[in-house]
Amino acid sequence: MLRKKIISVLLCVSLFTVSVPQAFASGAESPNLNNERVLTEEIQNDTLEIIENYGGSNAVQPQSEVRAASIVRIVMQAAKLLFGATKTYNKVTEAYVEKAIENEFEAELPFLVTRNSIIKEFWLIGTSEYVELKFGTSDRGLEHILSKHHPKYWTGLGYREYNSFFNDTTSMREIVEIAIVVANQTQNNKNKIIANNSGNVSVDGTYDGKQYRLVVSSDYEVVTLYPLGWNVAESQ
Repeated sequence: MLRKKIISVLLCVSLFTVSVPQAFASGAESPNLNNERVLTEEIQNDTLEIIENYGGSNAVQPQSEVRAASIVRIVMQAAKLLFGATKTYNKVTEAYVEKAIENEFEAELPFLVTRNSIIKEFWLIGTSEYVELKFGTSDRGLEHILSKHHPKYWTGLGYREYNSFFNDTTSMREIVEIAIVVANQTQNNKNKIIANNSGNVSVDGTYDGKQYRLVVSSDYEVVTLYPLGWNVAESQ
């Protein structure tokens, strides 16, 4: 893996040393605007493809029609997570979660990974705005989502609290898809995200028949995402 990244960096340096002098020597118009347009189109097409592949209903189930929350007891003791009284998961370290994210998104992440490295940037369809899901920390972004809301990556966040968890089979890439689908599910969701100019805003939506809540900051970054009203756990 390291060898691949080193080779990629060397290739990028080689291309940079060739292209930059030519650009300055020619005095031609900067290609940055065109590159930005192409990148934007790629993000838009990628977002549309995920929505189309999902194929779910765009209608959010009215709150009055949501069934009573299914309470699943999760006992967090002796560094273990008992999920639904049928499976036991070891509590993991923050470093374990970070390494898992790097391994999963190796192709998308830069050579030097930081907390601000973007896992996914997606388009709010029909608008000029984009939302970013970053690598994050234990407080926000993908690392937070996994550390607090995924049984296989739980680090102890939310201990002695009521909390909700994804199914243990939910992949990181599916979590990305859920965020995109929920953000774009209704015009009201998109309007709330765009109109927010301070703090965080939450929007709700459904994916594969289950409800989720997405929280986005005023600078259009995903803060968290979690199941809404199901797999609710009580830690002891």
